[in-house]
Order: sequence, then structure tokens, then C-alpha cells
Amino acid sequence: MINLYNSLTKTGKELLSEELGLNLGELEMLSFDIRLIKDSDGYSVYKFILLGDNAVEITERILDLDGDSVEIPDYIFETDDEDWYDYEYVSGKDPEENLEVFLEELENLAKLNKMNIKDRKMTIMLKRQIFIGVIGSMETYLSDTFIGLVSSNVTYLERFVSSYPEFSKRKFELREVFTIFKSIEKTARNIMLEVIYHDLAKVREMYRTTFEMDFPSIKEAYKCVMVRHDLVHRNGKTKSRQPVALTEKSISQTLQTIRHFVGELAETISKLNDPNIDYDLPF
Repeated sequence: MINLYNSLTKTGKELLSEELGLNLGELEMLSFDIRLIKDSDGYSVYKFILLGDNAVEITERILDLDGDSVEIPDYIFETDDEDWYDYEYVSGKDPEENLEVFLEELENLAKLNKMNIKDRKMTIMLKRQIFIGVIGSMETYLSDTFIGLVSSNVTYLERFVSSYPEFSKRKFELREVFTIFKSIEKTARNIMLEVIYHDLAKVREMYRTTFEMDFPSIKEAYKCVMVRHDLVHRNGKTKSRQPVALTEKSISQTLQTIRHFVGELAETISKLNDPNIDYDLPF
């Protein structure tokens, strides 16, 4: 039997490690298999199955591990052949502008949340889309602000290139140094676009190392991200197949949580004023 892990793209492997609550390095230290099997209800499901002896300090952190296995969502095996980097990325480089867009979006979502629809099924669908929209608005703010700031000055670009793990994996010969130098901004941009911005632990580290700043607590926002995960990738159900209950009150609380999280971050960003930063890119 072929281990389905070998068929995953790099992005798929990263999504799997995120799903399990591990980083990619920890995942690949384990001995495991991934199999498509029938569950007790006759549904085909993917199972992550531990094999043999593994480091307890890693396996004990695997989310929702039941014995030696855990169900994983099939979206991890989805592939997208479209090249998302063939377009010109345009971002509001002003963090204040990004914050205004974010707040306006949340205000519109709050209005939708108060809409009274008599059809119960449509209400459930609307609440689901509102919740997803809240997290999407947060992701857009995080990505646009990060990419905009890095793209606007060489100091942030240098810090990002020197600290982000992906760059340490890339090798080149000395004779290629000028070619690499000329394309570093585009390379960095493409890597920034690949980041999953609801992976708050990774995003927190990017902000901390690139801007040398404090980052707000991700605890409450991360809980919201996990709910969004169930809505998007499990059709509104938890791993135990229980429906996620969304109400006007719960969504209002989510709006407040995400608004507070982004607001704290925006306040910290507004205080970034490093006199040593060179805003003239060498390209």
C-alpha cells in the first residue's frame, strides 16, 4: 500500500501538520501512514495512523488522536494547478488604510448578522458565511499589512529574508548572486503570498522577527480560527460530526474578539518608527 503522504504537495504537507497541531519538521520525524478507509457509517475518510515507536513528546501533542489514529479532512489532498503569482499583487501599503477596510468589512458583517430571515436553513447558511467572512477579513488585514510594510522598505525586507525558514533552504552559486539579488523582492513577495495567514502562530513569528515588535495574544482569535476550519473544511461540523451552532450572539462575540485582536496589533504597528529603517528599496 502506498503511503498517501508521498502524494501530497508541499502545501498539503504543511496543512496536514497544521491540522495535527505540529510543525512540518515534527511531523516528518514520525513513523506513520495515511489511508483512505470506510468509517462505521460507510463514509470514506482519510486516517492518519501512527506506526511503531514514536517520540511521545510529539505524539502526545497530536490533536484529537484516538489511540494511534486520527481522521484528517480531505481538503488536504486538493490540488490547485492555477498559478496565483501571475497577477500583479496590489496591497494598501498604509496600515491605517488596511485597518479602515477591515473595520468597514466587520461593520457590514455585523449588519448582516442582525438580519432576520425566516427560513431556518438560509439562516444557518448566512451565519456560516458571516463567520467565515470575519476570519477572512482578519486574514486580509494581516497579509496586506505585512506584505505592504515589507514591500515598502529594505530593512523589513532584509529581516524577513534573514528570518523566514523558507529562505534558508534555498541554495545558489556565487556567480548567481546578482541575479538572485535583483529578483529577491519578487521571490519574497511570492513566499509571503504562500503564507496561510490564519496560521496565527506562524504569522505571529513573522511579525515579531520582521518588525521587531510585540504581537498580541492569539489565544482567543485562534479559537475562532478553529471554528472557521470546521465551517469551511467539514461542512459546518466538528471532528465528531456535531454541527457547529452559530447564533447572532456568538457571531457578535466573534466580531468583538477579532476586532480587539486586530485593533491591538494595529496600535502596535502604528508605533513602529525606527530611524534606522531605509525606505528606499535597492531595485
